[in-house]
Formats: sequence, structure tokens, C-alpha cells
Amino acid sequence: MADEADRTRLIGEISRVIREPATPESTRTAGLTLIGWLARRMPGEKPHALGVAEARESERRLVTAVKELCPDRSPERDCGPETQASPKSTLRIARRRSR
Repeated sequence: MADEADRTRLIGEISRVIREPATPESTRTAGLTLIGWLARRMPGEKPHALGVAEARESERRLVTAVKELCPDRSPERDCGPETQASPKSTLRIARRRSR
């Protein structure tokens, strides 16, 4: 329950800051957005993971496609422009392989 207390405390502190007259409008908007995000969950509810598995699978396919297009690519040495695939062609290859 410490997380719930922290979340409630944080919402209260943000509310106090955005009520101050000297707070810029952009800060006020950001604070309200954060309060909305924090308040969305019910007490005890875990954060959702919608789309996380799909995003990881997509990243795995893209990394595999880039490795196949440019096998010598490493963090120290980037492939030259003649062997580098554009993001569009990488996506096209990944889509073909996932069928």
C-alpha cells in the first residue's frame, strides 16, 4: 500500500503547485495531464500492459530484418549507406517474413 500512499501524495503535491498563481500555463497543463494519468488506476490495480507484447514482437522482427540486411553491423561499426536499409524497406521485409 506504500505505492498508493505515494501516488496520493504526489497528486496532492502537483495540485498544490498548479494552484499557485506564478505557475506557467504549460506547467499547469503538464501537471493536470500527470494527475489524470496517476488517477486513472484504481487503488491496488496494477499498471496495464496492453500492447507491450506486440511492441516487443515488432521490435524483435525489425532487429532480425536489419541483422539480415546488414550482418556486419555492430555498435562500433555502422554499415555504409550502400548496405543500409531504409526503415520502409526493413518494415516491408519484416512483414513478408511474418506471413
